[in-house]
Amino acid sequence: MEKFELFGRKIKADYDVRNYGIIRKDYLQTASEMCEAFSAFWKKNCDDMHDVVEYCPRFFDSTISMLVKGAVNNLIANKIYDMDEDSFYDKYKHKYFDCSFFDKIAKEYDDIMSSKDKSYASARRDYEYNSTSSHRWSGGGFGLVGAAKGAITASVLNFAADSIASSRASKNYDKQIKEVNSFYDNELRKLYNTVYSLVDENIWNICVNCMYAYMDELEYNEKLEYPDLNKKKASTIYSNSLKHAKDDELIENLLDCIKCWPFEEEYFITLYKHNKTTDKDAETIDKMVEFYQLGDSFYEKTEDVRKNRIVKNILKKMSESKKLSLIDKARFVSECFEKSYYGSDILNENDKQKLLKFVNDGAKQVVAEIENSKGDNQKEKIKNYISENKLANSDEKVIQVSFACVEISKKYPFFETL
Repeated sequence: MEKFELFGRKIKADYDVRNYGIIRKDYLQTASEMCEAFSAFWKKNCDDMHDVVEYCPRFFDSTISMLVKGAVNNLIANKIYDMDEDSFYDKYKHKYFDCSFFDKIAKEYDDIMSSKDKSYASARRDYEYNSTSSHRWSGGGFGLVGAAKGAITASVLNFAADSIASSRASKNYDKQIKEVNSFYDNELRKLYNTVYSLVDENIWNICVNCMYAYMDELEYNEKLEYPDLNKKKASTIYSNSLKHAKDDELIENLLDCIKCWPFEEEYFITLYKHNKTTDKDAETIDKMVEFYQLGDSFYEKTEDVRKNRIVKNILKKMSESKKLSLIDKARFVSECFEKSYYGSDILNENDKQKLLKFVNDGAKQVVAEIENSKGDNQKEKIKNYISENKLANSDEKVIQVSFACVEISKKYPFFETL
């Protein structure tokens, strides 16, 4: 367990909480990558609902297989050897690997296609019924000759009527089929337009669920203890505090947010930017962000405040240089040299020149005093100086930087005169 002090409040940081956060971060990254892969897969393979029904289940199955394989490999890395891919999936499939949403998609698709087939059949029956005339002509006349003439006339008339009826029925059938196709193509399109987001959401969820299955197995094997966290509570406190709390109350509420859910960088960013945040508090916030492995975006989003804080401290230390002890001056010289403040865009040109002069003068002071210490060479003199002044061994490097600055100014006079 790590302990931090922030704004006078002692904060305990549990390693189980950090490990939970690391696992969560890795799986969320996997979920993001899986969703990107699905987007590319969709564009390449799924032009319509027929493609969706044929190809999407395969993609989903391969996603689950890959997640399960990864979880089992992670378990083995944690010295848990009694679980293979089949047993892991069988153990958690009902709790975490629900694929029933595909059944709903398939049912809607089948319903549309079944209704379309019925509409086709209905149109065909109408066509067959209407393809012959409902009005029939019968023969008739005076005598045998008249009867024969009447029969021929009726046959001709009936043939003509059937031809007209068939033509009309054919046109009507074509019209009906076009209407059926148009209606059901539109229904399939509407379904298609809703499916992408549904599958994408479930791919994300299945990745997160696999994370919980993996952590359940870690907890079962006493490799991890689920931390007592509350993301929703933290979010609610944060939202309300930004609207209604100020100064010390806001700081206290932000610390409560971190206690409830330490994986939200915005809580740390808001604290870091608070006008009551001291250098010591800022340094502690950096350490906590590193402990919880929140990523580089925190540093990017606090870059302006960080620069202002550095400039303020540099100018303050230069103005108070007479009050600084020689070793404190050496430490500051070392920090400036290591971070190349005088070569960055943190300071304006005038302040860069002041800083260069300060570094030079401070380095010469340190070197001059150490040269008076006992010893036949530079290394012995530094060690004796550290011993005589009861300094930390780590200050040896700090002092060596002062010597380096002096050597640089000898070789490159512009370093001293800038």
